[in-house]
Amino acid sequence: MRYTLLFASIAAALLAPALHADRLITKDGRILEAQKIRQKDDGYEIAFVHGTVNCPKDLVASAEIVEDVSDYVPKNDDEKKKLESGFVRFNGKWMTKSALQVDLDKRAKELAKRTEDRALHSDFFKGWTKETAHFKVQTNTSLELLDYYANLLETYYGLMDARIGIKPTPTLRSTKMQVNIYKSWDEFREINEANVGGGVAGYFSPADKTLNFFHNYSDPGMSTWVGLHECTHLLTFLIDPQFVPS
Repeated sequence: MRYTLLFASIAAALLAPALHADRLITKDGRILEAQKIRQKDDGYEIAFVHGTVNCPKDLVASAEIVEDVSDYVPKNDDEKKKLESGFVRFNGKWMTKSALQVDLDKRAKELAKRTEDRALHSDFFKGWTKETAHFKVQTNTSLELLDYYANLLETYYGLMDARIGIKPTPTLRSTKMQVNIYKSWDEFREINEANVGGGVAGYFSPADKTLNFFHNYSDPGMSTWVGLHECTHLLTFLIDPQFVPS
């Protein structure tokens, strides 16, 4: 898929511990720190020690960039004065080098805290959880993906309810369906071995009332499709508890 090589490069870059000035956060919650990040019309060019990759704009939540002002042409006298005084540009704003360092130190602490939090939730059974009106969602991917899938499935429930009317039995009406989203196919297979064949990417189990699938980082669109497909089985079960997914 079109993101496979990009995310392979990103995965390798995430192993590097050094803190750099430029940082990019993807919509799925991953943090990339690079030697240099340059904004392009269609996304960002990310320079690492061992090469450069391009990240499409639609994958990016935010980017923090220290601009190279060595050949910057000032637009007015104020900018000229700032350049002469040794100011730098960070995220499009002028600041002193000391102010930039304070900001970078603050970012380093935030990153360390975020990294620690991710480590605490890296095991699926210690993953993040969220309850919506109809679901209990658990994942060890990221908080961003937790929110994404919780909102996706709840929105889908509302859409289908409006179209066909979902009227569960009193028992099922008071039961929130469990949704388990794993961070890799290997983990998904390991934990759900009894229910997963070679080509299975997700499934709904009427017996334990759980919807299970994994987030595919190299093809997130597939994960969205799988989640909605299996949620269709779940909603069918709520309408007809005798339904058995095939």
